[in-house]
Amino acid sequence: MSLIPTEEENLFRLFTSGQDENIRLALQLAKSLGIDLGPRLADVERIYRWIYPRKRASIVDQACFVHSTTELALSRKELADIPEYIGQLKQLVRLDLSSNRLTGLPSSLSRLTNLERVYLSINDFETLPEVISELSGLKELHLACNKFRLLPDRLKRLINLKSLTLGDNPLEVYPSVVNELTTLRHLGLAGCKLRSLSEEIGNLTNLDSLSLEGNKLEFLPPSMGKLSRLAYLNLLNNRLTDLPEWMGQLSHLSVLDLTNNRLTRLPESMSQLTYLKHLNLSGNPISEFPEVLFTLPSLIRLEFPKSIFSHQTQNSIRAKLPRCSVIFNNIV
Repeated sequence: MSLIPTEEENLFRLFTSGQDENIRLALQLAKSLGIDLGPRLADVERIYRWIYPRKRASIVDQACFVHSTTELALSRKELADIPEYIGQLKQLVRLDLSSNRLTGLPSSLSRLTNLERVYLSINDFETLPEVISELSGLKELHLACNKFRLLPDRLKRLINLKSLTLGDNPLEVYPSVVNELTTLRHLGLAGCKLRSLSEEIGNLTNLDSLSLEGNKLEFLPPSMGKLSRLAYLNLLNNRLTDLPEWMGQLSHLSVLDLTNNRLTRLPESMSQLTYLKHLNLSGNPISEFPEVLFTLPSLIRLEFPKSIFSHQTQNSIRAKLPRCSVIFNNIV
């Protein structure tokens, strides 16, 4: 079997190069050599018309798009399925299929080996399409607002994943497979009806952003103290009654939102949060202003329950935090 490319193979390389001049040359050579490019041209035209049903373009422009485009945005198109020939868009890096009516994906998606960012939020997925776990180069996966109750173990094949968004799915139970994704830097689990977190969440030591707002959490596992790179932590609208002492171990925390929980005090260890800039404690039944808040050197914005303090006390607190914008409000 010869390893030397045939004229036909070289011609196809030119045609699929995504470069205008090469495509024109391929068409000219095909004509002079009597090589039939008809099926290739038909495939190009078919996928182009699927993406741009009302847009006219020459076959050269169509082929250039199909074989060179790196981003494809098809959100809000009322799509119920995706054709197999999407697998021809081999240069795709970013694919946005959010806000449609999708329940599955074609297996040809596995050919898109350059894909790094996939947006599937606001669809009708109940199970994760198997082809997603074959995209080993994926860095961002957005799955919010679907119908997932479980996540399959094969998700752990995404060994390069940096960001995973799962918010507003009826999970109810923390998906343990997430703990295998140790390259994650952002994890979004807002509004998933979670009552508890896995102790193994502490394995995600590369996390710098964690969104847990709108769940039913009453406590946080001790292993979260290992998430020392965490800069953003959102726990708004949960059921926390106490913050553990290990909170002080989150030494890089910059934003902490604890709005609408059931906190009555703060741990003294919070004095170790020397990078904390934004803290929201609105909607908590805290009866006394925690002295530990006066020790935070980087704090520039503090939101706190209003009803427990007189105007005189509020002004006194502001005076003690001259570099911080202190907002007293009555969020319930």
